Order: sequence, then structure tokens, then C-alpha cells
Amino acid sequence: MRLCEKCGFDANRDTARFCARCGQLLGSSDLPAESSGHVQVSQDTTRMSKQSPPPVQAAPWSDWDDRALLSAGTTVRERYRVAQVLGKGGMGAVYLVEDLALYGKQWALKELLEHFSNQAERKEAIEQFQREVQMLVSLNHPNLPEVVNAFESGGRHYLVMEYVEGQTLQELLEATPDRRLPEEQALGWCAQICDVLNYLHSHDPPVIFRDLKPANVMITPQGQVKLIDFGVARLFDPAKGTDTLKMGTIGYAPPEQYSGQGQTTPRSDVYALGATLYDLLTGDSPEGHPFVFTPIRQLNRQISARTARAVSKAVELDPGDRFPSVDAMKAALLEQKRRRTLPMLLITLPLLALLAVGGWLLWQNGPWGKSEPTPTSPALAVAQATPSPTRPPT
Repeated sequence: MRLCEKCGFDANRDTARFCARCGQLLGSSDLPAESSGHVQVSQDTTRMSKQSPPPVQAAPWSDWDDRALLSAGTTVRERYRVAQVLGKGGMGAVYLVEDLALYGKQWALKELLEHFSNQAERKEAIEQFQREVQMLVSLNHPNLPEVVNAFESGGRHYLVMEYVEGQTLQELLEATPDRRLPEEQALGWCAQICDVLNYLHSHDPPVIFRDLKPANVMITPQGQVKLIDFGVARLFDPAKGTDTLKMGTIGYAPPEQYSGQGQTTPRSDVYALGATLYDLLTGDSPEGHPFVFTPIRQLNRQISARTARAVSKAVELDPGDRFPSVDAMKAALLEQKRRRTLPMLLITLPLLALLAVGGWLLWQNGPWGKSEPTPTSPALAVAQATPSPTRPPT
């Protein structure tokens, strides 16, 4: 078994390249000697252009670095031309590509990187990638990126998705001087996250995201939330007692995701949302102290007590002590906004009424509110001044 120096997980297989808990790249210095051999994969290069990457042949980790990524100008499947690398992680990379069949329309192309020490590990990763594809194509929500294509080419696996412009919450946090976001702004985005999580949890069967964190929430220039990276999401199976894979991001994922004593449920995503909101409001990333959250108002006195209580309830270690759903959490957070808005309305509405009445009285009594006498002709004036004759008695 191999120890992950980042999160302390010590149950990784001897041949594992990445930590099964946090996805961190494991050190190469202590790899078993037999794990450094090459792994042969598909040599089919059909549908690949002359500029396309060669068929994959997995190599020792020491030979893998940015050279494994597709370079700008590479064309995949004679259709998707790579413009730049958008990001990379332990299991894959995402590129900005131009669709040559649609006059250069931009998409995000996700590639499963071939960093595997044996065929069993590769098979497991491919199955996980395919589960992500199958899950995404069944979903349709404004806060989810659209999936437009998925294919295998030259032994590599790809997923083509809507390209979402903007910044992740992680990037927005890092760009602020004190690494905190204003409460109103954070709650607004949190409400959108609740909506999309509620959609996932209402799916048949329910979809548990399992990796909610600031880095997996994109904010568009219009302020719309997009949930990204379904790599460890899973379908809830009521017949199962525990999860097969213990995955997620340490600090944001709840304890049941690692304990092996239960199955992740919608309440697991409630925990991750609470941990994410905690990070946004305090600037104190829970990755450094998993399962331990300092009371929010000790770190940021500007946060309302009700929001602080909602976050504390969301990150309870016992799933039964958390909000039963993201809808319940959203209601608790928005109730805080309504409570703050009501006193302002009670003050503002009477003032508006007084201003309206005062304006009306001023208009009536002012020179513009008095009626001018209607001019009359001389003949009419005489007629009006002459008394009408009295009818004689009969």
C-alpha cells in the first residue's frame, strides 16, 4: 500500500499513480520496480489527421509531463483543432478547441490521460470516464454544460462539451485581497448551486456529485453558475450499502465518502456545499483541516448569524444532523435574505406613501394645481348676468 503525502490516505494500491482519496499524484521514487513497464494500447489511428497525436503507449511516470498534452494546432479526428490547454488534473486534461465542421465554433475537449501502470488500472479509469459521459448526456439544466460528442480516437478517449467562459470560484477567491467573497454575492451563487444539485438529486436514479468545491464551480461573465467536472459523480443505488470507490477532495468531501461504512447520498453534497460556502465566506480552505470547521463568525464578523448557523448545520459529521436536502438548505439561507429585506420594506413603503401624498397636496395647492377662469364672450357674459323672466301664475 502507498501513502499519499497530501491527505494521508494509506490504502492506495502499490501500483497506483494517483491517490484514490484526493487524486493527488503519488511520488514516483517509491514505485515498485515492476510497475515501470510499458503498457500497450490500441494502435488504431483511423480518423486521425496527419497532425494528430500518435497512438498512446503508456510510459513510466518519469517520462510523462506536459509532453503528454496535445499541442496547439493539433487536430483530433480531423475536426477539433486544439487552440490551448484550459486545465489538467490527475486523470485528464481539458482543451479549448475549434470545430472545423462548424466554422471554428469553440468547444471544450476533455481527454482521458493515459497515466496508468497496468491494464487493470487503465480499464478502471476508462470505465469511470465512460460513466461520466453516459451521465452527462442524460442531463439537461441551465447550470450544467452541454455535452455534444464523445468518441475514442487513436487509443485516447474524448468528451466534447460546451465551452464555458468565465472563472471558477477558486480563481475568484484567489483574486480577492483577503480571499473572501461578500456574503450577498456568495449566497446568490449558492442558490444557483442548490438549484442544480436539486435537479441532480431529483434525477432517476439520483445523481450524487461528490466533488463540489470552488474549483468545480464556474461563474460566467453574466453571473451564471456552471457545475463542471463530473469525474467522480455517481448514481445513487439504494440496494448498495457502501460506495465502491472512495473519491472526492479532502476537506470538502464528507467523512462517509471515505469511511466505507455507508453510501454517499444527497446529504453528502449538502456537506460539500456547506464546506464550499465556508471557504467562500472565510477564506479558510478546509483542505488543511478536514472535518474541522472554526465557527464562521470567529473568522469573519460580517457574516450574519443565520448564515453561520446554516453552514454549521450543513457540515455536521453525522448525515442525519445535516439539512435533509439542498432545497432545505437554500430555504434556510434565503430566509436570511428575506429577514433582512423585510425591515427595509417596512421603512421604505411608508416613506414612499408620505412622499406621494405630500406631492399630491403640493400640486393641488400650488399655482399649477389651481384652475384658471374660462374666458367668455361679451354676449354670453350679458346673457349670464340677465335674470331669467319669472313665469306668470296661471
